[in-house]
Amino acid sequence: MKERRQVMPQAVTVFIGCVDPRIQETLDRLRLNLGLEYGSFFRVLVQGGAGNSRQLREHLSLVLSDYRHQMVSVVLTTHEDCRAGVTKESLLEATRIVREEFGLTEVQVFYILLNGSWESLSLSPEGSLK
Repeated sequence: MKERRQVMPQAVTVFIGCVDPRIQETLDRLRLNLGLEYGSFFRVLVQGGAGNSRQLREHLSLVLSDYRHQMVSVVLTTHEDCRAGVTKESLLEATRIVREEFGLTEVQVFYILLNGSWESLSLSPEGSLK
């Protein structure tokens, strides 16, 4: 049997979402819309998604310890009616953590709606979501 060698990707994406079963199909469609193929990203599903700052820090630290020489981008998501108490505004703190504490600049931010759609958000110069 021929041995398969795993090649480290030059770039990886950390895709962070909530475990809520109501949004899983939407998260999958968003991933496909972003062109993220299996083997090119880490799917991190935790209660509260990107609004869970403790888990966000922990998972980014783990990925960066293994992929410190690769380009790492991040997709941050939260959703409406989150039962963990996370809100759209929680994405502000998540974006700050990714950029300031981890020095990552490739950040995409999405707010998932329960109707199966999502809003792409960006940070204004004043530091608010738009």
